[in-house]
Amino acid sequence: MDILIAPTRFLPNVGSQAVADALERGIRQCRCASRVLVRPVPEGGRGTIDIVVRALSGRIRRSHTWNAAGREVDSRWVLLPDGSAMIDAAEILGASEVPDVMRASSWGLGPLIMDVMRYHPRQIIITLGDVMVHDGGMGLLEYFGLRFVDEQGADVPRGLRGLERVHHITQTELHIPPVPLVMLYPRALPLTGKEGVTFTDGSVKGLSPYQLPVIDLQMQHYAQLLEEFF
Repeated sequence: MDILIAPTRFLPNVGSQAVADALERGIRQCRCASRVLVRPVPEGGRGTIDIVVRALSGRIRRSHTWNAAGREVDSRWVLLPDGSAMIDAAEILGASEVPDVMRASSWGLGPLIMDVMRYHPRQIIITLGDVMVHDGGMGLLEYFGLRFVDEQGADVPRGLRGLERVHHITQTELHIPPVPLVMLYPRALPLTGKEGVTFTDGSVKGLSPYQLPVIDLQMQHYAQLLEEFF
């Protein structure tokens, strides 16, 4: 009998590859299995790069950066045979790295991207599944050179605390990587509105129901500022 093992992950903590490996160990104890194919299905969240490495013979590397709470960490990423690099954003912006969603920032993704650039990848693929930060990418854009200020012209704090106070966007010196940045996400959601990111995923990230309408309005204002700036 030929058996195909193609699981997705078991939420919240067991990735597809780990599930597939466990199933394979059990099935191989059965004499009825003549051939076992293991093809775990990645969902674009934590653990995706482990599947990619096995499937494409990529090489895992590590870079120093900062997590969503501002703590120094080492993060994994993958260099693929075709010259592409892959980053799993949840490694530094996932649930275990976000003790307080109001203060959590995407800033640390910037130094990680720039460190990957030392290897001259032809493109950088970033998986966004399981990211628990809800700052609209403000921290990452700050690292790339945008400055977010309040009505008095002072820098706003990082995270959602800054999103509620940002009044204007200025620029210091943009240093965006000169290679394509390809974002992979489990599903396409609008930024704002009842079907948008805040109302759909906000509670999962630790926001209270009463906060969702207010934060959605702040996100609308933030999106308008970005549109006017660019």
